[in-house]
Amino acid sequence: MILKELITGKDFDTIWKRLVELYPDQEDLKETYSEVFDKLQNLTVEKIEDPYEIVIDIIDEKEDHKKLLSKEEDSLTEEEFNQLGISYDVSGRKSDGVKYGIEFVPWKEWLGMGISKETLDTFDENEIIAHVLWEMTFMGYEQEEIQAEFDRLVQLVNEIEEEYKQKQKT
Repeated sequence: MILKELITGKDFDTIWKRLVELYPDQEDLKETYSEVFDKLQNLTVEKIEDPYEIVIDIIDEKEDHKKLLSKEEDSLTEEEFNQLGISYDVSGRKSDGVKYGIEFVPWKEWLGMGISKETLDTFDENEIIAHVLWEMTFMGYEQEEIQAEFDRLVQLVNEIEEEYKQKQKT
């Protein structure tokens, strides 16, 4: 199943309810998400040669933190540590099994992505759509805005690389 098939005919209000449960800080953005959802309903899938497969992983932040740092090196207070909980990572997996961040991928390409079997087995459809909407709008709520941020980051990387090359010459 591809994302376009998953979202077609779905009720936005049901998805919105789940999105706000998962991401309560987004509560004031219902109309914005509704507009994105409507745009997705009307976009045509753009097929690419080696598309990503959408994967949603559950992250146990406490266990993740314990793996990263020993107790002596811990930068979190006990109170901060106790506030850690569950988070989610939405990524794209290529056919070689490598996962990538996909927040800058054009929405037409998102729509052509398959949903991984483990994601379909773990989450219900409305929850998958809620996570996907949050991830695909992480850098902005308009495709032009997301592309502009991507272009800005590419320019910044190019400037840093050029500066590094210049320093290497001296």
